[in-house]
Amino acid sequence: EMRNLLIIITLFYSLLLISEEKSIKSNIDSGELIELLSDGERLVKTQNWDKAKTVYKNVLKKDPNNKNAREILKYIDIEILNRKKYLKGVSFLNKRDYLMGKNSFNSIPLESTYYSLSQKRLEEMFEYIISDVDKKILKKRYNDAKYLLGIAKSIKDNSEAVNSRLSDIEKKTAKKITQNSQSKNKNSKYNRENAIILVEEARKISISNPKLTVQKSLEAIELDPTYSESYLMAGFAYKNLKQRERAVEYLNKYLKVAPNAPNSEGIRNLIKSISN
Repeated sequence: EMRNLLIIITLFYSLLLISEEKSIKSNIDSGELIELLSDGERLVKTQNWDKAKTVYKNVLKKDPNNKNAREILKYIDIEILNRKKYLKGVSFLNKRDYLMGKNSFNSIPLESTYYSLSQKRLEEMFEYIISDVDKKILKKRYNDAKYLLGIAKSIKDNSEAVNSRLSDIEKKTAKKITQNSQSKNKNSKYNRENAIILVEEARKISISNPKLTVQKSLEAIELDPTYSESYLMAGFAYKNLKQRERAVEYLNKYLKVAPNAPNSEGIRNLIKSISN
């Protein structure tokens, strides 16, 4: 009986020790989890997304049912993507590729921590564009200036800086057309041939490089304002660049130059769909 009692006592204390070890381990795990959550919160606040992601993955290893950690990981992944968009926009801005930069910044949603930064960069981009426009006007590169002003207008609609420069360009180009009308008439055959070449070049790259398509189309228009295909090509290129107002403008000019064109009804329908 004494032997049995000793066995029972031994088993009791063994179970007690195991229970205490589990309790100690649980307390240690709980402490580590609290520390991880605290680190994760701090890293998220400082936008250190990569380290924060690692921390919350470790949280899930210790506590697979932690719903909060899962939601934060989703949020971190979204912000990592927004960071990529922002940095890509900055890279395009530094290269003066304004259209791609604008599209990158505009793709960042309002709720992102990078939204306010992207809006500041758009303001900065607008100022750069206006500066470049003034340089191109001085060099009489009016088509390039108008292209840049189209981007600036999409950043700040109804801006006086944009509208005044567009008006200035229209006056200068109208004067230039008047002054050169006689010489252009003398060389009309030469101009038409070169306009056709430019439009064909633009057509080949219309999908792969709409930006260059616009430039070639505008050059063709400057060479021969009566060649309707130049306006059509410019309209399609602006549509591909998602500059709807400019697309409608040049498609309407196409209809004005070629009102009885076989595709005129289809172009009118396209203008309606773009406008809506």
